Amino acid sequence: MTLTQIADVADLLAAFGIIVTLGFLVYEMHMSARQEKIANWQTTMSGIREVRRRTDDPGLADIIVRGRKSFYDLSEQEQVSFGYWMEEMILAHDPFLVHPEQIQVAPEATRVSTRGAFQEYLEGKGAREWWLQCGARKRWPQHLTSVIDSALAEIEEAEK
Repeated sequence: MTLTQIADVADLLAAFGIIVTLGFLVYEMHMSARQEKIANWQTTMSGIREVRRRTDDPGLADIIVRGRKSFYDLSEQEQVSFGYWMEEMILAHDPFLVHPEQIQVAPEATRVSTRGAFQEYLEGKGAREWWLQCGARKRWPQHLTSVIDSALAEIEEAEK
């Protein structure tokens, strides 16, 4: 075997080594992105659980139950508590809408489940009263208000 032939074999082996290395890097990047999506999912779900956990306080739970029935029957202080709880609960779902591709669930599935959650939160007459008077359409991003309005439209359609 000549020196030129040995050099050609060495070049082939080096090229193969580069291809294997690049393949490994692509695999590692894929796995890292997957882990990041899982972490984002867990962080978002933790935020939702944390807001829900506040209803362990019977006083707040009572305000929420009564607020869903009639926002205007609550005292001013209770309206503030109810409104802030609703805002936190809605905003806790925002990552599903803003960065659905960064969460380990199909983007359309996150949109559908988020709309379903909004239907649950805004199902009562009082919750809808809160939504209409809170001015969210003026201060919240369009992507969020459009999903909420879509959820409300589905509730109203089902009530007909």
